[in-house]
Amino acid sequence: MRIHRSNAKVLGGLGGFLVTWLWLAGPLPGAGAADPLFDKQVQPILNSSCVRCHSGRKNRGGLDLSTREKLLLGGDSGPSVVPGKPAESILIDVLAPRGKPHMPPKKQMPPAAIAILTRWVGTLRASDVPVGANQNAAPNKGRAKKKRGRRERGRGREDD
Repeated sequence: MRIHRSNAKVLGGLGGFLVTWLWLAGPLPGAGAADPLFDKQVQPILNSSCVRCHSGRKNRGGLDLSTREKLLLGGDSGPSVVPGKPAESILIDVLAPRGKPHMPPKKQMPPAAIAILTRWVGTLRASDVPVGANQNAAPNKGRAKKKRGRRERGRGREDD
């Protein structure tokens, strides 16, 4: 089958249009898309308050906060963030003054920093979370368990 010259020009023009449109549209969601809010505001907060204990070899709770991608993977306690739902996100919950456990452990993060993190989690979409993220882990897995009372030890029950 041969393509007539006039049809080839139309196809060539259409191909150029598609390439230009895809270039202008930018990356697909969740495909390593740039996140200026994370890069300029969230990551510096995490670097100053969190990555000392949550990155590299010292990966407490199985949670690595050194990059956006690693944060979105979650940790031993399950997902660190619920896209678009900061009130349901462990990351935001533990930063509250009465969060259990409280992070950072020895000081309270400034309210302005918590507000930035909360706003960022609110902007996330489910498509931002990478495939293979720890989104199905039990929400309390990895958190401190209640200690058994003196009478309850050995009986296999925990105090309420």
